[in-house]
Amino acid sequence: MRKLNKYLLIISLLIAPLHVYGASFNCAKSATWTEKTICSDSQLSDLDDLLMVSYTKALSRESDKAPLKTAQREWLKSVRNTCQDKTCLSKAYTSRLAELNNAVANAAESPSVSGKYIRYFDGKPDKHSSNITVRELGNGKAHITGSAIWVSNANTGNVNMGDLDGELPLEGNQIHYTDGESEGCRLTITFAGNGLEVSGDNMRCGGLNVSFNGYYKKSNPRKKI
Repeated sequence: MRKLNKYLLIISLLIAPLHVYGASFNCAKSATWTEKTICSDSQLSDLDDLLMVSYTKALSRESDKAPLKTAQREWLKSVRNTCQDKTCLSKAYTSRLAELNNAVANAAESPSVSGKYIRYFDGKPDKHSSNITVRELGNGKAHITGSAIWVSNANTGNVNMGDLDGELPLEGNQIHYTDGESEGCRLTITFAGNGLEVSGDNMRCGGLNVSFNGYYKKSNPRKKI
């Protein structure tokens, strides 16, 4: 019986891989030289795990995730998978990690555009008051609400009003607002620092003379909506 157990132990050691380290993919299903090499090397396996963490973090900070996904697939195909030795793999991972971590750092430094903005004129809140509230939705879009008035004679009630309410794509530092109607409200919101500029109001966002054009300051830059 002891001999049988001894033989079974020897066989199990022979058929089991000598070193199988963790990785971001299933090592049991590794088929290529690259995958097998990563799974059998602790340093490369750790680098692969770190890369997945950085990639996931970078992806979570992108409103449009498609470009980063495409870049990652291209890196796997054209850089990592073309390596023929461990040194090449190590350099490929280290370089890609630096790129992703830099992207994460830059994204963290980018301030959110979410907040309430108030229109100013000559350094003071505009007497024809206008405010816009922006809430980033995390899917490359932002929800915009706003109201503006034009005061002819407050005593007689000659006050016209307009409003904004819509979910629009956030294109870089701009939002091109439209209410969806062919002859409806249209304007462009451009973010800069702790303020925004509204331009191109086609004067169809409210009553007579109502316009959202102008410069707006964020009412509380530190407050998150």
